[in-house]
Amino acid sequence: MTAAASRHRRGRAYALLLAGLLVPAAFGFLLVRGETARLRQAAEAESLRLVSAGAQAATHGLRQTLDAVTLLHSLTASLALSHTEAGAPERRVIEGMLTEVARRERFGILQVALIGTDGRLAWSTTPGFTPVDLSDREHFRAQLEGARGVFVSAPLIGRASGRWSLNISSAIREADGSFAGVSVVSVDPILLSASLGELQFAAGVTVNLLREDGVILARSRETDQRLGALRGGPDLLRIRGQPVGQMITIGPLSGREIFLAWRQLAGWPLAVTFAVDAEAAMQDSARHAKDLHVLLLLGLCALAVGGMLLVELRARLAARAAMEAAEASRAETSRLLNALPGAAYRGHLSTGGEVTRLHLSPAIARITGWPVERFAAAGSYGAIIEAEFRPERRGFFLQVREAGHGSMEYRIHGAEGPIWVRDDCRVVSTLEDGRVEVVGLITDITAERQLKAQALSAARLATLGEMAAGVAHELNQPCAAITLAADLAALELGRGDAAHLASAGRRLDEIARQALRMRSVIDHFRLFARVDPGGETAVDWAEAVAGALSIAGGTMAASDVRIETDLPPGLPPVRGSLVGLEQVLVNLLINARDAMEEVPGEERLVRISAAVKPDGAAVVLRLRDHGMGLPRAALERSFEPFFTTKPVGKGTGLGLSIAHGTITGFGGTITLRNHPEGGAVAEIHLPLARAPAGILPG
Repeated sequence: MTAAASRHRRGRAYALLLAGLLVPAAFGFLLVRGETARLRQAAEAESLRLVSAGAQAATHGLRQTLDAVTLLHSLTASLALSHTEAGAPERRVIEGMLTEVARRERFGILQVALIGTDGRLAWSTTPGFTPVDLSDREHFRAQLEGARGVFVSAPLIGRASGRWSLNISSAIREADGSFAGVSVVSVDPILLSASLGELQFAAGVTVNLLREDGVILARSRETDQRLGALRGGPDLLRIRGQPVGQMITIGPLSGREIFLAWRQLAGWPLAVTFAVDAEAAMQDSARHAKDLHVLLLLGLCALAVGGMLLVELRARLAARAAMEAAEASRAETSRLLNALPGAAYRGHLSTGGEVTRLHLSPAIARITGWPVERFAAAGSYGAIIEAEFRPERRGFFLQVREAGHGSMEYRIHGAEGPIWVRDDCRVVSTLEDGRVEVVGLITDITAERQLKAQALSAARLATLGEMAAGVAHELNQPCAAITLAADLAALELGRGDAAHLASAGRRLDEIARQALRMRSVIDHFRLFARVDPGGETAVDWAEAVAGALSIAGGTMAASDVRIETDLPPGLPPVRGSLVGLEQVLVNLLINARDAMEEVPGEERLVRISAAVKPDGAAVVLRLRDHGMGLPRAALERSFEPFFTTKPVGKGTGLGLSIAHGTITGFGGTITLRNHPEGGAVAEIHLPLARAPAGILPG
């Protein structure tokens, strides 16, 4: 072989070798590119899922504070509209409640205040407050100029409290709609920012509380030096009109790419955003992509040894990447659950409602006061649930399985006494064996229920005071019967013969019967005035109607109002509490009586009827009066706190608002409409009581 031929063969071999290396190299680089894109897409999807869960967790944390603010606005408005003198007992009770909440800074609340129509501070929970001029403050100006609903100011230094505050204001209006002042609840934005900071479960996380115009009210990464100077920017303003969403965008403050999720707070001009820096979130994906390129080069270098090695390495790498991604996802999910304001749990729910707990976050120790080690064993959480709520919990989980979500309130045995909790549960996936995976959040609502119970008790006492004339009417008839029977018995005893003695005995029996009737009326008024212990039970509508009539029957009769009932026998029990449903019915009866003041006496009629819905899931109760009906504007606002069509001094405007809160709290609905033949109709839908079941494991 000549030298020229040798060089030719060598060159040909080099060419074939180069061609042989170029083909797998090109193929390998295409595979790496596709795998890198897949890893990035998976990382982006996982990051968007996590920020969405974080935004939902932040809204859960803010809900208790906003619910408390709403209740405090109602109590403050009752001070302004009560028209009682300073120092009156009922006024001192409400002022004491408000001052205690601010003193203890419950829910981050620093101050509760009342601003007069002239813009000056009329009353405040701040000790020794000065009636400073607040007419230039935006939270007063907005309400004076007719803002609808609540207004939240940017962070500022309070003139009365001297501290950084978010001032949440609500207009107070008289029955005729005239402006009567502004109720203000001041919330600590620094404390809100700190609570949002607790949700920073990973590097690069930022949680914001935004006003609808983009002003940042609280921020997990900021201190008080920047409060009031931050704005969310144009990208964050794009979320207006979209209650829930997520996107990849550029951070308005950092200028870096972020994964962003938001949730608007229903009924409030506020939204929560939860953002994660994209570079930090994508570190694992970038590292895996780099590893793939290195391994590809190693595989090409080792191609002469064995081409199949690259495929094997890629398969092993893909399996390892999937395991690492799954482990990272589990770790990040665990950190997120542990950062929630309540105790999060995860489990599997069988077709029969049996729950197998897989995880319960350590926050359960903070809620219950028991050490976290106590909850290691299966069934340990179920053991601290009070016995009366255990049967209903199985029905609750069956409802969650059927509807996909649910919420239940019940009491548990805490280390220092009973604790009320709210259990929010949701189905996240269905397993191959028919079980479903659920996640839930257990939140301490003891303070929230105490505030609501105090407001409900005050409303019941106001109702009893309004019905004083009816009580006199109800007791007058048996008193007259007792007096007449006593006089006749005395005459007959004086004659002494057997016939008159027997008649006197019957008179004494009648006296005893009428006395028992009076005691029954008085006892029911005492039961109605007591504090409702709370919780749901199975309630018979007929029993609730009878109880309400025993309370309001006297005042209805005194106003010449007839009552007709149509309650079919055998109505199934509904979810609720007897005292709560009686209060709802009493409020509706009093409203019906007042609506028929201008109606001739023979036409004053209230009809109460009930029936099971066609689908068998609920009972519908209707209460109709024969008054003049309600204007359209009044129908639209009838369930707003302190809205009333009655004259000043007659009614507080809380009756229908409390009725709405009570019925919806039991999982039902209440509506008002005008009847085509005249008068108004109140319609209540309540679900059937859950059937008792066994005890579920914790």
